Amino acid sequence: MLTLTKMALQYYARHLKDDPEVMVEKHLKHFTPVLGEVASASSRKLLIQALKSVGTKLELELIEGLNAFDHKWIDQPDFQRRHDTFKDIQKAIETQDVDLDLGVLLIHNCYYLLKSEKDLSLRENSSHCLRQLTSYLIKQYPKQLDYLLSETVFDMIRKGMKNRNDDFRNECILILGHLARECSESHVVLRDLNRYTNKSDPEVDFFENITHLQLHRHARALLKFCTVTRDLTTSPNVRTLTQFVLPLASFYLCSEKYVGKNSVIDASIECIGTVCRILPWHQYESFLKFYLRKLKKNVDYQKQLVRVTVTILDAFHYDLSKAQVGSEAEHKTEDDNKESESPPENEQSVAVEEDDEKIDDLDEPVVSELEEEDDEEEQTTLKETKICDKVPILCKSTATRVTRSIQRVLLPQLHKALAELTHHDTSHKVNRKKTGFEREEENLLRVPMSLALVKLLQR
Repeated sequence: MLTLTKMALQYYARHLKDDPEVMVEKHLKHFTPVLGEVASASSRKLLIQALKSVGTKLELELIEGLNAFDHKWIDQPDFQRRHDTFKDIQKAIETQDVDLDLGVLLIHNCYYLLKSEKDLSLRENSSHCLRQLTSYLIKQYPKQLDYLLSETVFDMIRKGMKNRNDDFRNECILILGHLARECSESHVVLRDLNRYTNKSDPEVDFFENITHLQLHRHARALLKFCTVTRDLTTSPNVRTLTQFVLPLASFYLCSEKYVGKNSVIDASIECIGTVCRILPWHQYESFLKFYLRKLKKNVDYQKQLVRVTVTILDAFHYDLSKAQVGSEAEHKTEDDNKESESPPENEQSVAVEEDDEKIDDLDEPVVSELEEEDDEEEQTTLKETKICDKVPILCKSTATRVTRSIQRVLLPQLHKALAELTHHDTSHKVNRKKTGFEREEENLLRVPMSLALVKLLQR
């Protein structure tokens, strides 16, 4: 990997000298994320050398200063020069000398320092610089927000939220909270998250509580989200819920660190249920499938996964009264199958590989559904009705499709989860006497799921 990185950087360095103007315009946006990922000191030196070849286009002295290394010690940072560079960046922001391209380069560099640097003062300076720089660029370049926020800042924050390093993860969450407070009108995600912030009283601010040292404050933050959301009359954007809120809530589940922390586990599950109560069908179905797969694979946290699955099933909130059922729906399905062509074998193999792939994070299967639009849903309830009390009446085609998906996909998976052999059944007969109490406990876990399944069938 390191060799490939060096080869790519050498290629960029060679071609930047030939035609820097063309390289900046065409390739810089794809090249800048490397600045936030490359960790090797030799590769970073080569990267800075390639970027310096742009010369007159960007003020890359700042980038070089943030990556300065001590000449006396091999691959050791030059702390004094890096601290001085942070001061220079602050002055450049105040004098509005930072353009968009340079700003994004600095954002990626600060993100790298925040993630990888061991020195506390450098991490604090990087965090402060990220907040100031991002707020400045949002106000200076309102027409470039899609590139600045959606493709750069939000992507980095989402990666940081998955990180198991608590300090780095908390900094990413606090940066998101800062943007939600200071730049709420710049993006729909920040506008949604602004409802859960509080400038005047950090004690009740969602982002301050979710990153607090005391764990009970995390539970308080999640419960506050539930309370505020239940009182809303307009639903937050789907992207806000699936890319930011759900990963925050699910972070505490299936984690050895939080085993026995019942208050935060309960709050996390309640938060997931509140979000599922307002999700469109596509995202709801994907989320339920995700936890059904985890329920099958993860045997160490069966209690938590059963509770989450039951909560998601209880949050089913779609009116399927217009759906076609019986022979009419089957006849329509047969006609559709005759008209449609079977997918190529290579596509089927890709689909099987994706299903068998290990799921590392909650965010991935949900985000894959975000691009689909559910234009056929009809909201017939009053605007004044709270979103958690609304029951969207799906149109005929959508309701039929949802019913078919429940019958052919979800119900078989739920039945399989209920009929799965228990740990007691798979153990040797010599050990079954010792694990008799475990069998009773596992059977009790199936009761709430069975009740939730009955409720789903009644819909």
